[in-house]
Amino acid sequence: MSKNFRLKSLNQLIQKELAQLIEQEFAPHFVTVTEVETTPDLLNAKVWIAVFQDSPEEILKQLENRRSEFQSILGKKLFIKNIPCLHFLLDHSAAKVARIEKLLKEGR
Repeated sequence: MSKNFRLKSLNQLIQKELAQLIEQEFAPHFVTVTEVETTPDLLNAKVWIAVFQDSPEEILKQLENRRSEFQSILGKKLFIKNIPCLHFLLDHSAAKVARIEKLLKEGR
């Protein structure tokens, strides 16, 4: 149980720090970190992002290109031995919700 709690806490901490970094770096774009899932061995972390403007694929590509930079910054901010390798993925659930809300407003 304590290991699951620590992993969940680490996921939340990485999500918070990455959200702040991405907000600063991608200010004109509306990009948010929706979830982080770190593997139990702490070697990898899946980072789901939602992009509400522009081209999501382009933003994802930019994030992947700057992965090592983000990992380096996280390494300086977090007090853990090894920073997981970040893997950015698009979270399409927010876009689906927005589409459903739009359809509901239109009365379909």
